[in-house]
Amino acid sequence: MAVYLPDAKVAIEIVDDPLSLPADLDAFPGYTVVTMTCAEVCDPIAFRRVAERVGAAAGIEVPPDTPETIAARKRLMRRLDKDLHLAEYARAMGISLTPTDSVPSDDGAKPAA
Repeated sequence: MAVYLPDAKVAIEIVDDPLSLPADLDAFPGYTVVTMTCAEVCDPIAFRRVAERVGAAAGIEVPPDTPETIAARKRLMRRLDKDLHLAEYARAMGISLTPTDSVPSDDGAKPAA
């Protein structure tokens, strides 16, 4: 499942989750698709880079991180892992939650066709 941000006309796709469907650009024409991995979802610093890509696609500036926002994001990730068993799900699906420095050839955003 992609996440759609209607006000910004942006769709976010998680590309390495086998149960996640790609953005449906027939149903949401004109949306810009921003791709991310499960590792980026689960890593507070990598997630920041995703937020910047989403912000750029939406035409808005993302406020700078502070130590407090990073700590809050880490607490949220721990809570989500506890409640949703994200790490267990990732292991079962063969998804790596270790961020890599490998970056797609583009910026991870692609305009709709």
